[in-house]
Amino acid sequence: MHPKGQAKLAELIALAAQVGIQIVIETHSDHIINGILVQCKKFESGDKGIDRNNVRLYSFNIQEGQINTSIEEIKILEGGKIDKQPDGFFDQIQNDLKIILGF
Repeated sequence: MHPKGQAKLAELIALAAQVGIQIVIETHSDHIINGILVQCKKFESGDKGIDRNNVRLYSFNIQEGQINTSIEEIKILEGGKIDKQPDGFFDQIQNDLKIILGF
């Protein structure tokens, strides 16, 4: 799906969740996640969106050589920011550009 379409889908998801519909999403799309964070920031400024207290964001990771998956909650802070960036979370473009640009 086009990135703008993913952002609009995140907006629809946020609006539905804000009125009480429970939605569970599994995604690797930074556009969906960023779209939800944008909707959290919009809600804070009085626009339609979603209260960050109504959103839970988790990162699931498996360590090499282990059979257990670790689950880490990522808190959404004021302004649609997140409290931490786990490895592999929003970093693929930087990893690719390092190779392409030779950094």
